[in-house]
Amino acid sequence: MQKTWLVKVLVLMLVVVMTQGCMVRLSDYKALQVKHADAVAMNEGYQEEAAAAQAELERLQAEFDNVAAQLDDKTAKSDDLATTELKGIWAEMKALAVGRKDMTWIPDGHKLLVSVEFDLGRAAVKPSGKSAIKQIAGVIKGLPSGYIVCVDGHTDSLPVKNPRTIQMFKNNRGLSAARAGAVCRVLGEGGVPPKLMISRGFGQYYPIGPNNSPATRAKNRRVEISVLPASLALNPTARLASESDIVVTK
Repeated sequence: MQKTWLVKVLVLMLVVVMTQGCMVRLSDYKALQVKHADAVAMNEGYQEEAAAAQAELERLQAEFDNVAAQLDDKTAKSDDLATTELKGIWAEMKALAVGRKDMTWIPDGHKLLVSVEFDLGRAAVKPSGKSAIKQIAGVIKGLPSGYIVCVDGHTDSLPVKNPRTIQMFKNNRGLSAARAGAVCRVLGEGGVPPKLMISRGFGQYYPIGPNNSPATRAKNRRVEISVLPASLALNPTARLASESDIVVTK
């Protein structure tokens, strides 16, 4: 009798141990199920982000191709519509840049890239830059009606961080617009009629190269001055250019 009772107790204890072991394993299994579900959801999220990024890349590429096509078309039309007088002004602007380090003539778009020095986060043209701008004014101040002088400001892709700069200009587009306007004022002092000038700021959105190093970012900080028929002066004149491009310091 006592042995029978002892056997029953041992069997009962064995059942309890086995049951507890199964419960532990079931708990671990459920935890693994949860982790697996989380991993699957995370992977799906990554795939969605990758798809969205690819779609945005394709959209930007299409936009870039469209802008490039417009610029090519605009350059061709400007050649067709240019009078002998305007071609003469282009020739003088090109000659003005010969042998200089502060100007570069870009045939595609008929523009000068001009080195204009600004203090960091400021828009006032320093005295060192006014001389070159007034020399350009001497060439284009006799521009006949029907043509426009476009002054385009550009920056690199680094965001504006200085509190005072943010307060004054908010962002790179505002800073580039203010600098282009400052160059227009100097051109006006040199005799260019204000009504024939357009100042525009494009911020970081029309780089002429990558923004992946101090040297390449420096190339994107620039002011462009172009003379075009008024009907063709509504698009930015940014183009890919050579290693000798003149830049504007930020």
